[in-house]
Order: sequence, then C-alpha cells, then structure tokens
Amino acid sequence: TSDELLRMGVVDGIIPEPPGGAHRNHESAARILKKVLKETYRELSKMDGDILVRNRIEKFGQMGFFKEG
Repeated sequence: TSDELLRMGVVDGIIPEPPGGAHRNHESAARILKKVLKETYRELSKMDGDILVRNRIEKFGQMGFFKEG
C-alpha cells in the first residue's frame, strides 16, 4: 500500500486523492497535484544540487538490501 511504501522509504510522500478518487474528478486531482508539486519544488530548490543528488543516490542505493533488525 502507499502507507507501506512510505514507511519503507520507497516513496517520499503520499498525494491525497479527491473524494471518490482521481478518476472521478480529474480537475480536483490536478489541482491537488499542482499544489503538492509546487510545494515540493519550493522546498527542493532551497537545497544545494550536489546534496540533492547525493541524497538520491544514497536513498536508491539502499533499496533492495536486507537488514536484520
């Protein structure tokens, strides 16, 4: 599920759907997506590009490894 993917660090966030689902209200879904993308862009644009790249490499490099815990 999306919650499990978030917990495992596979996704960075979950974008909510409008009531009834995105397939029933395309305009509302697009507004929600636009808002989230703009907010995320604002946050990421404040960060140094080299750090962003390093963080992504580290994140995706960790996927697929088993850790006993």
